[in-house]
Amino acid sequence: MTEKLFRKLEVRDLIDLGAGLNPQHTMREKLKIRQLLIDLGYPENEQPSMTRKRIDVMNFDSLASEVGKFSQEMRLGDNKIDAVISIQNIEHLEKKEGEKLLEFLVSIARKVIIVETTNGFVFQPGTPDNPFQEHKSGWTVEDFKSKGYKVRGTTGLKILKKDSNKGEYKFKFRGIRLLDVLISRALFIHYFPKVCFNIYAFRILK
Repeated sequence: MTEKLFRKLEVRDLIDLGAGLNPQHTMREKLKIRQLLIDLGYPENEQPSMTRKRIDVMNFDSLASEVGKFSQEMRLGDNKIDAVISIQNIEHLEKKEGEKLLEFLVSIARKVIIVETTNGFVFQPGTPDNPFQEHKSGWTVEDFKSKGYKVRGTTGLKILKKDSNKGEYKFKFRGIRLLDVLISRALFIHYFPKVCFNIYAFRILK
């Protein structure tokens, strides 16, 4: 779905908040998209089509500064980036912080904002090596719709999974994952995000 949106909107650059291992790299290469990756867990580096920075996503001054630098390499003007992606990131913030982040994203995105997160609160603790893994908030379909987002569902039926352990299945029989996939595809549950374990919210900006 992301690739389809990017083609339709002719996205040429993006900022990925909480980028991790950079799951967008294949699409970046296919669509010739320049990326600014933001993640506290990885060292900074710079390549011809990708720049990685260690910045807290709530440090809005630093984020805006980096977006400005990145944008000015190609354009003069509004200091924005075509697309902002935040995948499995906002649930690691307190709810009020997440609200502030969503407000801020409108100021740096030119064409589209995409947020993927768990559907409601899912328990996940931090670890000694990475305390940032803790889940601090849960987000619903209504939370995003009230802010002008369209919402789709991803990763199977919520009813089959625990609200903990990153979506571990409640049932322990062989084939449960395949059954989940088959039901999800047969019933087109991505159009019914309230029953899905994860939700994919996108807001197209005018």
